[in-house]
Amino acid sequence: MKRKYILASILIVGMVAGMVSPAALPPPSYINVSNIVVVIDLYHGGFHTTEFDLDPLINNITLAGNEVILLNDTGVDKKWTWSIPNEASILFLTQSDYNFTMEELVEIKRWMMLENRLLVVSGDSDYGGYFSNYPINTVLDYLGAIIRLDGTSISDPVDSDGASYRVAATISGRALNAETDNTPGVGLVGEALTAGCDAGIILHGPCSILANTSAGLKDMRGIAFPRFVETLWWYGQNATSDDSDVTDGDYDIYALDPDELGDGFYPGVVFEDLIHSLDIHSYVIAAGEAFYTYYKFMYNMYTETGVYNGGEHFGMMFTNNIINYFGIPVISADDTPFAFLFAIIPLVAIGTIYALIRRKR
Repeated sequence: MKRKYILASILIVGMVAGMVSPAALPPPSYINVSNIVVVIDLYHGGFHTTEFDLDPLINNITLAGNEVILLNDTGVDKKWTWSIPNEASILFLTQSDYNFTMEELVEIKRWMMLENRLLVVSGDSDYGGYFSNYPINTVLDYLGAIIRLDGTSISDPVDSDGASYRVAATISGRALNAETDNTPGVGLVGEALTAGCDAGIILHGPCSILANTSAGLKDMRGIAFPRFVETLWWYGQNATSDDSDVTDGDYDIYALDPDELGDGFYPGVVFEDLIHSLDIHSYVIAAGEAFYTYYKFMYNMYTETGVYNGGEHFGMMFTNNIINYFGIPVISADDTPFAFLFAIIPLVAIGTIYALIRRKR
C-alpha cells in the first residue's frame, strides 16, 4: 500500500476516534478546555454577582462541554451543607457579603490542598458602604495567602469608560513588582492570562489589593514578596484611591497613606501561588471587582458606554483565559476505565493498520 494511503487510513481512524470521544466537537466558544468542573458560590451573597449576572459565564462554560456547580444553602434543617467536589478545578467566591463559618473555611482549604486548584475572589468599592472585605480576607488569611482586598474605592478620570468609577485596569502601567521587574501582565502566569488582550479590562467601582507582610498590611507597589506574587493588571497612572465610607480602617492604606509612591498604578488583579509543600501548589487570583460577571458588561467584549478603547475591552477574554489555563480535568476513579478506553482505542486501531500493512509487504 502506498504511503499516502497509510496516512489517509491513520487520519480517518483519528477522525472517527474524535467523533466518538467525549466533547470532541465542542460548540464554538472562547472557552476551549472541556470536561472540567467549575464551582461558583452563591450562598454568601454578592451585590453584582447574582445568578442572573453570572449566566453568560455559566453558559459559555457549559457550552464548551464543562459542568458548573452552584453552591447554595440547600439544607432544609439549616445544617451545614456547603461542600466543594474533589473534581472541581476552579472555585469562584462571589463578592461575599456573609462571613464564612469555620466548617466552610476548612472545606475550602481541604479542597485547595488537593493540588493545582484555583480560587478566584473579588471585591467591590466602599462607595455605598455596603461592601465588607472581611469575609474574603478571612478566607485569604486562613489559607495563609499574602494578598488582601483593601477597603477603598478606585476611580480614574482618564483610563475609564465614560465615568471615573468605570475604571480600566490596563497592562500598560509601569513595572512595580520589585521581584520580577516585569510590566503588568508579563510574567510566568500573566503572559498566558492576558494573551490576546490588546487593551485593558473595565471594572465597575473596584477596590484594590494589599499585601499582608510580617510588618502588617502594606502598599503592594514596589515591594518584593517571599513567594510568588504577580500583578496581572494595574490601574493606570491617573487612578486615585478614596476612603468613600470614611471608616479610616486598617485596609484604607492607599487612601490614607499613599506613601512616597503617591497616586496611580494600584494593583487591580493579583495572582498568588500558595506553596503548601514541595509537591503541592494551589493558586489564588484576587481582583478589585468581579470581572467575570455580566454586571455593567464586565464579562463582555464591549464596554457599557463605548467610550473606552473604541468600545472594546477584554474582560471576557481574560476570564476565559483563566479558565483555559487553570481548568484541569480531574478524572475520578469510577471514570478511569471509560476514559482509558477512549484514549487507547485510537492507538490500537492505528497500530493494527500499520501491522497489517507490514504483513502484506
